[in-house]
Amino acid sequence: MKFRKIIASVLCVALAAGFAGCDDSKKSQEAIEGLISDYAEALSNFDGEAVTALTNWEEDDTAYTETAWLLNGSFYKDSCGETAYKVCKAVAATVSVEYESEDIKINDTKASVKVTYKIADWKSIYEDSDYEYDEALKNVKKSKDILSFNSKLSFELTDGEWKISKINDLYDVFAYTQTFPYIDVQPDPVDPDPTDTDPTDPTEPTDTQSADISVIYDQAVKEYLWYLDQYRYGIEKIENSFNTEPVGIYDLDGDGVPELYYITEHTEDYSGIFHFCTYDDYSGEVFIRASIPDVIYQAQGGGYYIIYITGDELILTYTHGEEALFHVESDVYSLSNWELLDHYRRDVYYEYDPVNDLEINTYEYYMNDDVAISQDEYNAIFKDFVNRTTVVVASNYSPLAEDVEYPLNAKPRLNMMTYDKAIEYLESLI
Repeated sequence: MKFRKIIASVLCVALAAGFAGCDDSKKSQEAIEGLISDYAEALSNFDGEAVTALTNWEEDDTAYTETAWLLNGSFYKDSCGETAYKVCKAVAATVSVEYESEDIKINDTKASVKVTYKIADWKSIYEDSDYEYDEALKNVKKSKDILSFNSKLSFELTDGEWKISKINDLYDVFAYTQTFPYIDVQPDPVDPDPTDTDPTDPTEPTDTQSADISVIYDQAVKEYLWYLDQYRYGIEKIENSFNTEPVGIYDLDGDGVPELYYITEHTEDYSGIFHFCTYDDYSGEVFIRASIPDVIYQAQGGGYYIIYITGDELILTYTHGEEALFHVESDVYSLSNWELLDHYRRDVYYEYDPVNDLEINTYEYYMNDDVAISQDEYNAIFKDFVNRTTVVVASNYSPLAEDVEYPLNAKPRLNMMTYDKAIEYLESLI
């Protein structure tokens, strides 16, 4: 009898322990599901502080700083303006985190779950040409197409509370923060009206100019057609070799007569030269005002460029080098006389620390080739250029958020054209 009582007591203890274990597991399950819900809400609110508050990271941890930087709404607003930031927030509001409850795996003080991030298909929205950010904002809000990313979240019981310990693929989900919608500033060509004081086409004569400008304008267009025909082979070779659009036409200096700019083959090596041309009405000829070699070439770290204008200057920023030493060079030209005003360079040295699993970038800054300047001096110069930029004339990449040129992503920009499209466009202006 006593033996049976002992067995019964043991069974009771075992059952009680089992129920307690089930209860703890259920509480952990509920806590983790609540954590995922809070995490999804923080993402859709584009709130980096709220995301990091849900983790067990320290402020000096790489994961903490990278996540806080990626979702730093104040930075995007200050860098690119309120209207561009609204688009950024609208895309974030479409983010969801989906998972199956049975996929949550709990092992003592650690847990994990497979998740699927879903977000509006911002790529197709951003690639379409809009004429204002409000239009892009509407397109984001009404978009029904989505992008999906399969990923994983890890958790850890920290001081008696479940916290996120690892987030994968968040940069891929929020890759849209590295670019902005394409805001086109080139409407269809219209006939100049000398009585209208509000010009609508940047390549047409401005309306405050005399009828003589219209004559010069027409002559310039005809000469550009002839000129492009002379350099067709080199231009088309760049177009086909690099799968790029190498011709641009735009009134860069605001005198009512468009400039012609294009990339042509460099005969000495496998690269391209960027030429900027103007029409001289006195001689009736097209002259090259500036030429920048090796702006585009097929090699690691090369071939990226962005060209933008302020009211007074044209700035061409281009890259070259390798992973260990990467160069970002900028030529600054006066739009009044095409004089090269200054040349800037920032060198980026890359190192990998295998002991601490860290990627380390160090920077050096130079002005006019060999004059060293501080990072603050360099950034102040380029922030001024970027703030005064009226339009991005040409580009084949979007600056990253850590680049001083990043706010250019929110500026109006022009499309360059294929050779055939440029000819068709010029012929339509005659």
